[in-house]
Amino acid sequence: MWTVWGASTLVTLGILAGKLHHEYYWLSLAPVVAVELGRGLMDLSARGIWGARLAVALGGTAVGLSFVQSSSTWRTPSEWATLPAAAAAVQAHVPAGAWVVAPEALLFASDRRGCRLEFARGSVLRAAGEWGETLRGDGPTALVEFYRGRGASYFADVGGAVGPAQPARLALHRAIRRRYKILLERPGVLLAALVEHGEPSDGR
Repeated sequence: MWTVWGASTLVTLGILAGKLHHEYYWLSLAPVVAVELGRGLMDLSARGIWGARLAVALGGTAVGLSFVQSSSTWRTPSEWATLPAAAAAVQAHVPAGAWVVAPEALLFASDRRGCRLEFARGSVLRAAGEWGETLRGDGPTALVEFYRGRGASYFADVGGAVGPAQPARLALHRAIRRRYKILLERPGVLLAALVEHGEPSDGR
């Protein structure tokens, strides 16, 4: 069973290679790795006192390594430090039925429907490709305009003054300021109506 499980998991990870930057996909290997590690330690411990001691040492090392590898999950990344404030801003300014272009975490935290904001070229193209269409351009600004043409009426993002500078994100924020109606801007939060300057705003 574990051989089949391991083989099928490796095939699945191969199919999902474009998604493996999301760490949680690797969790599918955890049961097989745990079983095989346990088997190895049991075999080692059966080889006498020194084998048992080595098995205990290796087992403790594996547990310690697990804590080290998962340490990043126990703290909030700096880019999400303003997520609660950004979510509150979206809830205050965006009607419940309106679509928002925003990072997935912000859409979830603000309880709004919308379109996933991406910054890296590959992620931008994948996001547009999920609509079954080809994006004109390969940057986040083109993605926002793509979503706008399909019904998104607001833009929201965190970052900027929070955490390390991200050139693609900062460039997108500059483009949003130039092109659209800013509703709220403060350190770590940018919210805009996707209405170009000079266009009627329907009271927004």
